[in-house]
This record gives sequence, structure tokens and C-alpha cells, in this order.
Amino acid sequence: MIVNLREMDGEELLQSEDWADNEWTMLTKADPERVMRIVLDKLAELDPNEQGLASATFVLIGGIIGMAAEITRRIQNEMIDVMENEVLGPAIRQGLEQGRQEGRVEGRVEGRVEGRSEGRSEGRSEGRVEGRSEGMALLLETLLEKRFGSLPPMLKERLFAAPPAALATWSLRVLDASSLEEVFA
Repeated sequence: MIVNLREMDGEELLQSEDWADNEWTMLTKADPERVMRIVLDKLAELDPNEQGLASATFVLIGGIIGMAAEITRRIQNEMIDVMENEVLGPAIRQGLEQGRQEGRVEGRVEGRVEGRSEGRSEGRSEGRVEGRSEGMALLLETLLEKRFGSLPPMLKERLFAAPPAALATWSLRVLDASSLEEVFA
């Protein structure tokens, strides 16, 4: 037997104690505003882990009927502080940090490419050597952060002040080292 949810009045689902049943009511012919008010009230009472799952599910169901943006807005403004949610907050913060790191790397690469380009156009071999060292340091910094996480500021200073020979040695060590100390020993 096939059931068309759009033909159901949805009251039984809305009266259920199960938040998932309540959310499914959005797909019935029930008043969406009423459903949203009831569901948001119930979601606000859930523990943070379940609240994150229930909120994400409600947004997905809302997407089926073209209301995902409105449901997301209402969840953020009326129900929870998404950044404080134990499930959603860390995921959002991780995405923001990853974006910042990618932006920093891209900015460094562009700045160093520009610096090398200026050094070449002036015909100074010093600019070329310095540009190569900075490029090596940037690549090594990226590899180290990928392998070991954020580098301490003092280590970054040491990295960008190092001569090309030291950078080459450290670059080879990063392949087998199990710690930053082993790379810079």
C-alpha cells in the first residue's frame, strides 16, 4: 500500500511524543507554520546531541518542500545558538578554521610569488635566492602543519630565517619523523 503524505492531515504525527514523527508532519497537508512552532518547541527541549540530529533532519525534510532556508533561519534565531551546540558548533568551527588556514596559505603563496617576481624583474640574484628560500620554507611549513598541526610562532620564525641547506635537510626528515623535534634535531 502506498501512502501519499500530502493527503494526510498530519495530526496524529504532530501529537506523537517522537520528534521524528512531528517533523514528518511538514510533508502532510497540516499548516506548516503551526508544525514549525510545535517542532521547534520540542527540539529546544532535547539534549544537545539529539538536538543536533533532530535539527539537521528537520532541515532536510524542509528541503523536500522548499523550506530548508526558512527552517534553518528559525532554528538559528529561535531555538538554539548553533555555535554552542555540541554537535553542530565544533563542525562549523572546524570548517571556519580550515577556510582560514587555506586563505592564509593562499595569501602566503601569492605574496611570495609576487616577491620572487619582483626580485627577478630587478635582476637581483639575492632576490631569487631569497625567493627560493621563502618558497622552500612555505612548502615545508605547509607539510609540517599538515603532518603535525599548527606550528608555534617561534618555530615559524626559525623556519623562515633558515638557509636553503637547512630547509632541504628538514624537508627530507619530515617524511620519516614522528614529531617536530625529530624534524629539527
